[in-house]
Amino acid sequence: MTEHTSPSADATPLIVALTQDLFFGVRLEDAIRRAGARPRLVSNGEELAAALAARPALAFIEMGRGDAAWHGVVRGLKSTSAGHSTLVVAFGSHLDTAARQAARQAGSDHVWAKSHLTEELPALLARVVARAQARGSGTGEGTGYEDPPSAEAVRGFQEFNHGEYFEQHETLEGAWMAEKRPVRELYQGILQVGLSCYQVELGNWRGAVKMLRRGLPRLERLPDLCQGVRVRSLRETGEAMLAELLRLGPERLGEFDRRRFPKVTWQRGSEPEA
Repeated sequence: MTEHTSPSADATPLIVALTQDLFFGVRLEDAIRRAGARPRLVSNGEELAAALAARPALAFIEMGRGDAAWHGVVRGLKSTSAGHSTLVVAFGSHLDTAARQAARQAGSDHVWAKSHLTEELPALLARVVARAQARGSGTGEGTGYEDPPSAEAVRGFQEFNHGEYFEQHETLEGAWMAEKRPVRELYQGILQVGLSCYQVELGNWRGAVKMLRRGLPRLERLPDLCQGVRVRSLRETGEAMLAELLRLGPERLGEFDRRRFPKVTWQRGSEPEA
C-alpha cells in the first residue's frame, strides 16, 4: 500500500486519524482528501503504531475513547528526531481534564476540544499539506530555503547566541511576520527554542519544555541547511536539551547546565549584503 512508502516516494502527504467514532471519522477522511492528502483511519494503538511508521505529516488522535495505548506510541514517536516531523493533534471533550493532561504528557503538539478542531480543520489541513509539499520539494523555488536570511533575522540569530533570549524573540517575530514563504518556519522555530532557554533562566520548567516541543517540530520540517543555517545541528542540540530537561524534571531544573543551550550557526557568505 502507498502509505508504507518513504515520504519522498509520494508527493501526497499522509494524514492519520485514530478515532472510534465512525461518523466523525468519515468527516475527517473526506476533509483530508479534499485538502489534497491521503487519509488513513485507525481504531487502536497497534494500528496507530503501524501508521506512524510511515511518518505521516499529521496525526489526529481522539482522547478518552477507552484505548490509552496510543500514549506510549506517541511518546515513542516524539522521542525520535524523525518523529518531530509528524504534527500530533489530540482532541476530545474539553471537560475531560484527565485525558487532556495525559495527551500533553504523551507529547501531543496540540490538545483541542472537538469543537475547536472542527472549526480549525480546513485551515490546519491547508497548512500541513502546504508544508509537507514544500518539504518534499527540498530547496525548491519559492520556499526561500536557498536565499540569505533577512538582516532582521541575522540580528535575531546574533541575539540568540549572545543569550539575549527575550530580545531575539522580538526580533525574530518581526522577521517571521515579514516573511510569507515556507522559510518563515525557520525564524519561528529558532525563536521558540530561544524562548525555551529564557524559560529555563526564569525557572519555568513547564514553559521551557513547551517551547521546545513547539519549536523543534518546525525545525524538523526544514532542510538540514536552510538559508545557510545549520538546522540539523540546532535541532540535535535542542533535542538533547529537551531530553535533559525531561530527565531532571521541574524539581531539579536548577541543575541544568546552561552551557548546553543551543547555538545558531550558519555558513559564511549566507548573510545578506549590506
